[in-house]
Amino acid sequence: MSKTPHDLLIGEEYKDGNGEKKTAWTKVGTVFQDDGGGFSGSITPGLALSGKFIIRERKKRDAQTS
Repeated sequence: MSKTPHDLLIGEEYKDGNGEKKTAWTKVGTVFQDDGGGFSGSITPGLALSGKFIIRERKKRDAQTS
């Protein structure tokens, strides 16, 4: 099974300049799929979280991107 890291992101809704509802996503932790098909991970220390969240497979970054 893949040990590819996933990002844990929380969403915050806002309205853009045209009044259209959008969601801004902020990374707050890292998640890995375990051998049993579940997930485990960690949340950045010091954060209090509530609301909706998503887990997305981390995208590979170019060597030039920091």
